[in-house]
Amino acid sequence: MPIRDLKKDQFPIAWKEFELKKYNHSFTVKEMAVLKHDGTAWKVLSTCNLKEPIQL
Repeated sequence: MPIRDLKKDQFPIAWKEFELKKYNHSFTVKEMAVLKHDGTAWKVLSTCNLKEPIQL
């Protein structure tokens, strides 16, 4: 999920913290969305229900 809380000068510090961490979780996806940022917020352009949920 995109966020804008992290300032450019903070990125190297955050990168050192997270670069070697593994993401070992899964989740089920039943729907997908295409988003577009309008300069202020993310807007949903389109959604798609999946015929069968997938495990990611």
